[in-house]
Amino acid sequence: MSNPVGLQLLWNGKDKIINHHNEVPFKILRGVPRKSLQKNDRNSTDNIVIRGDNLEGLKALNPYFYNSVKLVFIDPPYNKGAKQGDGGWIYSDRVDSPEIKKWFNRVVGAEHEDYSRHTKWLCMMYPRLKLLHELLKDDGAIFITLDDKEIHHLRGILDEIFGAENFVTTIIWQKKFSPQNDAKYFSDMHDYIVVYAKNKPLWKRNLLLRGELENSRYTNPDNDPRGIWTSSDLTAKRMTPKDVYPIKAPSEKTYWPTKGRSWGVSKKEFARLVKDNRIWFGDKGNNMPRRKRFLSEVQEGKVPVTLWLREDVGDNQEAKREIKEIFYKEKEMPFSTPKPTRLLKRIIQISTDKKDIILDSFAGSGTTGHAALELNRDDGGRRRFILVQMDEGKKGEKVNICDTVTAERMRRVIKGYNFEGKDKKLVYERALDFKMLLDHAKMSGIINELQEKLDKANEEFDSVERKIEKNVIKIWGVNKIKEKKEGLGGSFKYYELNGTLKDEKGFINSLLSKEDLAKFIMFAETKESQTTLRKFNGDFKIGERNNVIFYFIHDKKVMLDNKFLDRIGYEKLMSEGRFVVVYAYSTLLDDEYLEENRENLRFMQIPNDLGKIAKI
Repeated sequence: MSNPVGLQLLWNGKDKIINHHNEVPFKILRGVPRKSLQKNDRNSTDNIVIRGDNLEGLKALNPYFYNSVKLVFIDPPYNKGAKQGDGGWIYSDRVDSPEIKKWFNRVVGAEHEDYSRHTKWLCMMYPRLKLLHELLKDDGAIFITLDDKEIHHLRGILDEIFGAENFVTTIIWQKKFSPQNDAKYFSDMHDYIVVYAKNKPLWKRNLLLRGELENSRYTNPDNDPRGIWTSSDLTAKRMTPKDVYPIKAPSEKTYWPTKGRSWGVSKKEFARLVKDNRIWFGDKGNNMPRRKRFLSEVQEGKVPVTLWLREDVGDNQEAKREIKEIFYKEKEMPFSTPKPTRLLKRIIQISTDKKDIILDSFAGSGTTGHAALELNRDDGGRRRFILVQMDEGKKGEKVNICDTVTAERMRRVIKGYNFEGKDKKLVYERALDFKMLLDHAKMSGIINELQEKLDKANEEFDSVERKIEKNVIKIWGVNKIKEKKEGLGGSFKYYELNGTLKDEKGFINSLLSKEDLAKFIMFAETKESQTTLRKFNGDFKIGERNNVIFYFIHDKKVMLDNKFLDRIGYEKLMSEGRFVVVYAYSTLLDDEYLEENRENLRFMQIPNDLGKIAKI
């Protein structure tokens, strides 16, 4: 949680937006079946795509997903500035402040044109981060991409909302391959990914999966029955006199630790390792001793590092190629800097398990959903994604890109899509070093292994591409696709934000189902997500928490009266010390009775009293 006495970032208008997330009215999520993609197969999950402003969308999600999301990934506006009518992000929050109202529905300009653009960005981000914090599980985390323009401001407000103690790391992501030669000062080659946990001691990151490259460092030159292994230095940086002793190799040559170092094991431990065939003196038995490390005994993956290179997770150009491939007939896409699927797959793989929920409230081209579907296919997971995307467009023309881009990408990657070009898959990679080149036996084994991979790839693919890059041999299998790329499977429901809980006349919105109103009531009363709800029956009970029982009389013909209290056994509940809350459209109980029973009974009139528990 935020620390009110710690270092805080101040800006004009902060006092007006610090609690603005509470003032945003709850809106109704209206399903649009014709834009959804529902399938009855084993890969189908309850994925969600929402069209609308993400501030309102996040608020609408609260009753259903409060404290339920394992991973939040967002790629918010970088705030580089744009001229009115040329795109860029628009400030669209309805804050009750004369100064902030002047910004409404206007593009945020460049630095030399709009001196308040950082203030606007902070006012836009703060309430959204507050709602995202509420939606995150206690063991969840948020990953945010951005560049130098706002990273210092972002860290400030994240420290307030999430707590400085929950900062995890800042990742450097190489977003470009070629430098920009016309850059005035430096060519920017990277973006940042800022990571915060909701509760750092509870958040557990996963290891990265090992690839062919990592495993290629393991061999088995002595045919050890425990399998392939690699060797590590047997000496230690520290100098421990008792661990400085001579070691005689099979060739009778004697070795001592390097000057200033000692052996990393005691004499007794070294003898045990030799007996267990865990010391390697080289093929001819005359090299400096090294310790054997078996692949079967090391941890199953790699610890993530804070430098992510384009060859590992892709770059902006790769992301553009992906979108061009999926939307190959379209001439123009509305996103200039999309994120590659490989980048999102790594983030999801590090921070989720197979049944977790992932939320992206700046969904854009839908890469997060694509990555979740692809990862589910790869590991058999059942991860669910929630994507929120507002209408966007250039020159003042807002377009429903949530349907035409975000959701459409989901439809195409789920069902498969028409595609003309190459589908490449990395099938082999092995790192080489100078020592290997001088080792005839090892190189002979590598050449044989390489030939086997090439032969197999030639059988399975239309063609094969090979390359040596940074001392790494890589082989890709390539298939020519002329008709359709196979789909990933899955499904999603498409929603639009459609009015608040109360209509213009002050009545409950007719679009709101009794089930959703009951979920809203339970959420507002308990601050717990209502993904499941007790089925309605004759007693109108919708749930209970601790010692409190909640009723929702959704039938306008039924009133809260003595007959209803008898029906639910109110006298017995009162004798047991239970507290009863009844939401109803009307009551026949008078004020005197309600006052006398206030220790055991509370009547909440619909719709008037709903405003007492939440902004509607």
